[in-house]
Amino acid sequence: MALDAVDPGQLLFDDSEEIPIVARLSSTLLQVRAVTRDFAPEHAPFPLAGVTRVGVIPFGKVDGGGRCHGAQVLVGGRRAALLGPPALEYMRVDLTAHPEAQAGDEVVLIGDTITLAETCATRGQRPSDLALAIGPLVERRWL
Repeated sequence: MALDAVDPGQLLFDDSEEIPIVARLSSTLLQVRAVTRDFAPEHAPFPLAGVTRVGVIPFGKVDGGGRCHGAQVLVGGRRAALLGPPALEYMRVDLTAHPEAQAGDEVVLIGDTITLAETCATRGQRPSDLALAIGPLVERRWL
């Protein structure tokens, strides 16, 4: 068998700094609250040590949560860790170092200082693989 074909998909959809396949992936804080749990910390969905404030974003497994982003997001332009594994329809963000964060604020999963290249390196994926992991219900804006 002679295989001499070119993969046009990778040619068209591979990442470039000028035209990335995913320029920005963002969500919004739905809820922000203080962590007040003082019972059964071993059953919490994430380690509670040092976490005093948590935000919830509507981006879960059904949207690609756990497959198309790194371990951190941007809230107010500053990094914040994601807490625990994503649920079906949401993820939790550690807002301990973000006292100004409030419901309605943008949360950037890819974009600004969290580059697509950084996210791909963290996940061990190609840009096209990461783009395909974004769920079909996530609104797209074509540039």
